[in-house]
Amino acid sequence: MKRTRFTKSHGGCSRCKAKRMKCDETKPSCRACIRAGVECPGFAPQFRWSRKHEKFSQPSQQAKPSQSDESGTVQQSVAERSEVSDQASSSVEHFGDQSSGGLSEPAASNGTTFDNAMPMDAHIFDWLDMDMTGFDDLSMSMIQQSLAMADYLPPTGLPGQDHIQADPSVAFQATSLTNNDHSTYNGSDRDPHSHTVTLQQQTASDSVSPSQQTSSSPAASGLLGTFYRLSQPSLTARFSGEHFVNHYFTEVCSLYSCFDSPLNPFRTIVSNLWNSSATIYLSIQSLAVAHIANHYLYMAPLGHVKRSQAWKSLQLDLRLHRAGKLPLENVLISLFLLGLSSSWHRPSDLGLKYLFISRNLVQTHLRSDRASQQPLPNEAFYLDALMYWEMLASFVDPIPMMTFPGYGAPIPQVQKDAPQITPHPWAGINSEIHFALAEVGRLLRRRRRSRMYTSPPANERETPWCDDDEQWAVHLEQYLDNIQIPSETGVVDYQDEYTPKSDLLEIAAANRYIGLLELYAAFPHWLEKRITSTGKLSGSIGCTLTAPVDHSGYTDAVDSWLCAIAVHILDHLKDIAISSAACRLQALILVSCASQLRFPDRQLPSDEQQDSRQGQVFDTREFVESRMLALSRKYPQKQYLQMLDIVKESWQRLDDGSPNAHWLDVAHENGWQTMMG
Repeated sequence: MKRTRFTKSHGGCSRCKAKRMKCDETKPSCRACIRAGVECPGFAPQFRWSRKHEKFSQPSQQAKPSQSDESGTVQQSVAERSEVSDQASSSVEHFGDQSSGGLSEPAASNGTTFDNAMPMDAHIFDWLDMDMTGFDDLSMSMIQQSLAMADYLPPTGLPGQDHIQADPSVAFQATSLTNNDHSTYNGSDRDPHSHTVTLQQQTASDSVSPSQQTSSSPAASGLLGTFYRLSQPSLTARFSGEHFVNHYFTEVCSLYSCFDSPLNPFRTIVSNLWNSSATIYLSIQSLAVAHIANHYLYMAPLGHVKRSQAWKSLQLDLRLHRAGKLPLENVLISLFLLGLSSSWHRPSDLGLKYLFISRNLVQTHLRSDRASQQPLPNEAFYLDALMYWEMLASFVDPIPMMTFPGYGAPIPQVQKDAPQITPHPWAGINSEIHFALAEVGRLLRRRRRSRMYTSPPANERETPWCDDDEQWAVHLEQYLDNIQIPSETGVVDYQDEYTPKSDLLEIAAANRYIGLLELYAAFPHWLEKRITSTGKLSGSIGCTLTAPVDHSGYTDAVDSWLCAIAVHILDHLKDIAISSAACRLQALILVSCASQLRFPDRQLPSDEQQDSRQGQVFDTREFVESRMLALSRKYPQKQYLQMLDIVKESWQRLDDGSPNAHWLDVAHENGWQTMMG
């Protein structure tokens, strides 16, 4: 009997193909997968690239088709491409009509409404303060390859890639969020990085020659482009404002604070006010876009647009506040959101205009009659936040604040410890340390600025400004030595399992030590006086620096002590995991200590003795670089990469023996100032 021959199937599911089984191609699941009790991977039409009718720009030795066949093929390709472009245009119109009608912006307190469906058309590039970094990488060849692949992609497409649907019923529907949603919001319900691939205009695709289309593999570039989300931003906004609000509360809020829980004011205050304040609403959107642009660079211009809109809305809020129609709290929280995140968008943008406005508002509030004015809710939070902000600005402000004539050098008053300390999302557990660091930053900036315009005297104590600075520095050293770091029992439970109390305590101790380190680097003769006859350092640092320090490899013992103190401070940071929110407060500590990591400059008879100290400095430098690179991945990377440039230039000057190797000299000489927090 003749055997019946069955036609081989090439369209079965991938599981049947892998097992070399016959697949009945039953949809949605084949019977073989149903019997095995597994999920059927589905079916996809099989395509293979054919080079039979490939066209080359250069003459080839292969047989050429007739002129009539070639013209017919070109006309057919143009017709097919036009049909695809028409279908994409109709889909974009359906999406734009439905998404714009389903979303609404929260109204400001003055009744002004803001339209959320902002089309990303050509007018988006009219903003003067927009940074075009990121759009340079989006070459049109990728868009043209997407056009070429449009006819070959199966309906299921690549993982994570959304395709344009002609049916408007499948368009995105946004759901409004209430204030209570953000306290228990689960980030797994949304994908902030999913983008929709859109087809561009017909003229863009026709501008590519056949040689350019066949020069690279469309399949490989399509996969990598999908992985990097390098699709061109759509002509119609694919993100709603609620997407960015969700991203702020789920991702950015924990990055903007040194701890995150329901006790975090940047979560509670913003959650209560964003739905009624257009400025806060736009501000948190700009932060969310800046964080997303850390991995997807083409989102950066949208962040600048949101930031510009928030600045314009802030001007209206300031006028309303002066008229007594808007509380101070609404204005201050907007300034804090916009100001310290300025370097998220541009690393050299210090956001000083927001600091000056905040300073004037708070000074007016503190000088006014408290009995006649409206109380400021969460006043301690705003005052401590402004103190931390002033501390960061004191190191990088191009014009340092001058001394107060005739006021003298006031002795700082150390506040008594409360029964239990509630951490501040910016300042941590001890705001008094940031007051001292702010004064240290002002002092260092004044001394360096004065040396730029006056010749250095033979003896620094001969000039009046040196006497005032040194007298004030003595008070600061005493103040830093007398600050008491609380124990873990003295800190309230802030309900953040990823940030233990010990991390914040280590950060507080390191901040106190870098204040002393900067003072000793500015006044090296002090350090010589602090060294006891037994070769140990007195004061708070000496109490913790118990390991013996070998200074034989250094020509100057002061340089050896400064390096040893810097290594000791950085040891406090090594046990802090990168997942801890306390890492947000490490930037200034890393940069300050890095500029003191000097290699031994003298040859010793014993190689083991020299290699031990040199290896210690090398390992510490490696830790600083690796930690800053890790922080650049966790936080918006522009400012951290600029800080890493400062550190590496400082190391280069130290190795070359340059006298201006301090990180402040490097930053201000090269214009690399950025907010280190």
